[in-house]
Amino acid sequence: MRRTAFAIAGLIASVASAAAMDCKAAKSDVEKAICASRQAVAADEAMVAAYNALRQRMAPAERAALLVAQRGWLKRRGLGCESDKPAYGQCLADDNNQRRAFLEARPESGPGVESALQPIVIARPGKPRDWEIDVELLRFVEPKSPGEKTFNVEVAKMVREIPTDRGEIGRDQTYSHNAWMRLTWLSPRLIFARVEGYVFSGGAHGNPFTTGLNIDTKIGRKLSFADAFDHAAREKLADACLAQIIPEKVRRGLEAPKGDDLKSLRQGIDEGLSHLDVWNFSAKGATIIYGNYAIGSYAEGAYECLVPLARLKQLAKRDFPLPE
Repeated sequence: MRRTAFAIAGLIASVASAAAMDCKAAKSDVEKAICASRQAVAADEAMVAAYNALRQRMAPAERAALLVAQRGWLKRRGLGCESDKPAYGQCLADDNNQRRAFLEARPESGPGVESALQPIVIARPGKPRDWEIDVELLRFVEPKSPGEKTFNVEVAKMVREIPTDRGEIGRDQTYSHNAWMRLTWLSPRLIFARVEGYVFSGGAHGNPFTTGLNIDTKIGRKLSFADAFDHAAREKLADACLAQIIPEKVRRGLEAPKGDDLKSLRQGIDEGLSHLDVWNFSAKGATIIYGNYAIGSYAEGAYECLVPLARLKQLAKRDFPLPE
């Protein structure tokens, strides 16, 4: 399947306020698909309004970083959508809605909590012998619960991980450090966040990554696989993910694994899902992320296994606080 190409949609040309998309001037696949869907247009307009509202509250230096980050997001928008599928417009609307939630510092799903959130945007364009940085996170302004405090501690770690040393960067090289957070569920009991990113620090290629940050708000601890599932559930999850990933490998041009290859794939799937930091939860269910190299070659890319909420409720331990 052809993945969508992208182009900056004319949303931002300077540090000035963003303008809504002009459908009469739409040229790229993304622009045309958005303009063909009333829902996608409405989502795009709401996202632009959220950008402008956040920009107005920022100091000039923060506005410059937000501009860099937003331009980067516009380039990424729609990359996970399949442009030859009927749901292309809906997928782009979802991307816009997710971006709006980040800009408005609110969760994508869940009842939320009383404590306010705020975006952290640290971004600057790359140049030779330097780092290109795009880190977009959320934090609680005044954390109250143990889980909110733990969440802020984890976010602070991500900020400290932003590199500053340029000593190893070659004359004609630009290194990259990117991390983009989505708060997929927030309630008085649970905090579920997904952090995607990309790091290049030399070598043949960079390394994309996706990780889950899953916190029990009341006790203030990151959840583990053993908190959620027993061994029998783990076996069922591995079988279900295997059934999803085999056809996806075939769709990507590989042969269906057999014999030892099939056994090795299932072992990799089972081992991967046993770590809850590759899980991300939301109101729809859970996504298990297998990054590059986890169950295939780097060129294959990442794989995801989707577990609907109804199935999660059947498999999870009774006291595991799933989204409601």
